[in-house]
Amino acid sequence: RDLHDDAGQQLTYINFVVENLKLDNPEFNGALQPVSQSIQSLSNSIRSISHSLNSQLLIKDSLIKAMEAEIERLKNFTGILFTLHLEGSKKKNYGGNEKIVIYRIFQEAVNNILKHSGASEVVIDLVTEPYFKMVISDNGKGFDNQSTGRGIGLGNMAKRAEIINFKVTVASIETKGTTLTLSEK
Repeated sequence: RDLHDDAGQQLTYINFVVENLKLDNPEFNGALQPVSQSIQSLSNSIRSISHSLNSQLLIKDSLIKAMEAEIERLKNFTGILFTLHLEGSKKKNYGGNEKIVIYRIFQEAVNNILKHSGASEVVIDLVTEPYFKMVISDNGKGFDNQSTGRGIGLGNMAKRAEIINFKVTVASIETKGTTLTLSEK
């Protein structure tokens, strides 16, 4: 909410000032137009990010619909090819907490890919029935499973999974990529 309200309002104010400068000084229109476009783009990005973080939106929408929206946002802003395969129903009912935990693990896994992998492709395989399973694979640089300690993000995902009686496993091969699996125990 703070991201949406505070940052969003500040960007609206900045854009208002820039637009008034353009009206008062037509000679600056050419120079200020790229600034206006950047402010609008940043405003749209913040709005999109704040919506993806808002648990209330996730509770209202289906889990798959929320994931599809996040994947679409990522495709537009990262240049990485994201592919989603779904086996089962989009309309499977999840408990509110279960849906939020699955979605947060999805977000953390994708965030780790964006920050660390250098991947150009991400494939997300979802099976919703009879049991839930999410497999997220990337073609990034991977890491040595033996020498790399579990990071905070991986540890957080494992703890979140335990809350809903799921498990997280990670397999990685250097120079080949990483696969994260979230499944019911």
